[in-house]
Amino acid sequence: MKTKENHISHEQPKQPSKLRRFLYGLSWSIIFPIIIVVPSFIVMLVILGQILTSSVKNQDFSNTIASDGIFYLELYFFAFVAVLVVVLFLVKWLLRTRKRLFFRSGAKVLGVYIWVGIFATGLTMALITKNPDAIKLPITQDAHLMQVIAAVGGDPTKLKDVSVNYVADYKNGFKNQAGEYASVDDSKGNFSYGVMTIKQGRDPEEEKIVVAHEYLHHIWESQLDQTTLHDLTSQLMTLYGKDEWFKTRVATYSDTNMLLPTELFAFYCTESSDQYLTQYVIDKCNTYIKRDTLRFIR
Repeated sequence: MKTKENHISHEQPKQPSKLRRFLYGLSWSIIFPIIIVVPSFIVMLVILGQILTSSVKNQDFSNTIASDGIFYLELYFFAFVAVLVVVLFLVKWLLRTRKRLFFRSGAKVLGVYIWVGIFATGLTMALITKNPDAIKLPITQDAHLMQVIAAVGGDPTKLKDVSVNYVADYKNGFKNQAGEYASVDDSKGNFSYGVMTIKQGRDPEEEKIVVAHEYLHHIWESQLDQTTLHDLTSQLMTLYGKDEWFKTRVATYSDTNMLLPTELFAFYCTESSDQYLTQYVIDKCNTYIKRDTLRFIR
C-alpha cells in the first residue's frame, strides 16, 4: 500500500534587513532624548535650583551648603542618577520582553544611553570634586539692606558675590542674634562668595550697627591683605586683653571658642567710640565704614 508523505517546511523565518534595524535604532536614538534625557535634565536643574534658592532663605541650610557644598552636590547627583537608572533599567527590561523588533531595538539603544549617562555622571562628579567653585549659591540682595550698607559707608560694589537678605530668626544661633555672615573660598583659598543675613524687625539705628558689623566681616574675609590682617589682629588682641567691658560683651563668643579676630574687628568698629581704640584701628574702621553714622554703645 502506497502512503502519501507530508512534507514539512524547514525554512528559517525571514530576518529583518540591516536597513530596518538601523532605522529602528536611529528612531529610538531620537526618541529617547526627547522623552527621557532632556526632561530628566530639566527636572534635575529645577530641583537643584529650588535647593539653592531655599538655602538663601534658610540660614541653617545655607551654612551647611557653604561648609559641605561639594559633598551635598555630589550626593544629590548620585541619588538623582541612581533613581533614574533604576527606572530606565526597568523600561529596558519591559522593551526587551516585547516581540516586535522595534521595541527590542529600543531596549538596546536605551542600554547604551544608560551606560553613557553613568559614565558622564561619574566624570561630572570628578570634575566637581576637583573644582569646588562649581557650587555657588544664587546671589540675591534685598534693596533696602543694600541702601543701609551704603548709608553706613559700605561699598555695594564690594558685595557683587554676596547674597544680602533678611531672615525671620536664627533657630540655632546665639541668644538675641541679629545678623550673620558666612563665606566660601575657592579651590585656591581665595574668597568665592558670601551670604549675609539680618534679622527682621530691628530698630533702624540698631539695624545700621548690625549691618555694618556683618559688612565688616565680609571686608575681613575678602578685602584685607595678610599684612593688614596681621597688624589688625595684633592691635585688636591687645585692646581686648585690657578691656574688661568688652570681654563681657563678647562672652558668648569666647565661651564657645568662637571669638575670632574678625569678631573683634566688627565689634570694636561698630560699638566703641574712639577713646577705646588705637588710631590704627580707627583708621582701618573708617576705611570701610563711616563710624560717625553709628550710635555707639559706649
